[in-house]
Amino acid sequence: MKLIFLTSPYRAYGDRSVEDNVEEAEFLCSVLVMWGYNVFAPHLFYTRFLDDKVDDQRKRGIEAGMDMMGRCEEVWAFGRN
Repeated sequence: MKLIFLTSPYRAYGDRSVEDNVEEAEFLCSVLVMWGYNVFAPHLFYTRFLDDKVDDQRKRGIEAGMDMMGRCEEVWAFGRN
């Protein structure tokens, strides 16, 4: 199984809430798994136990995510217009 690093918006922006962004990322992950990929989405994983609103915890989560990105075979980035 190819390991995909998935990145997409997490923080609220415009008319999109954090909850909206998490729901979209979860949907994207489910699609990738159903297509036969293994997927890692750091913003879904690290925010389960690190607080994105606490600067030091956000920084550590980003550092850990960047380390994991280097271990993945591809990066798939999703955003909005």
